[in-house]
Amino acid sequence: MQKRAVRAMSNSDYLAHSAPLFRKLNILDIYKLNTHCIGKFMFSYSRDLLPECFDNLFIFNNQIHDHNTRAATKYRSHACMSH
Repeated sequence: MQKRAVRAMSNSDYLAHSAPLFRKLNILDIYKLNTHCIGKFMFSYSRDLLPECFDNLFIFNNQIHDHNTRAATKYRSHACMSH
């Protein structure tokens, strides 16, 4: 539906490639929009800018184990933990 709308907005053929149309119209496709929203959420979470109900949603990997890994300071969802 989103690609169809972009083609209609740009008056393009129904078989036209949509990626250049998204760039031309300066519109994020649904996948990039999702990534952007997740990035904004995680930025806000890491800066304690979200409401209290989100405070314990994630923990750092280094709070689960003390192994010195590249991902030790990355967040992990409580739902992902299976002990």
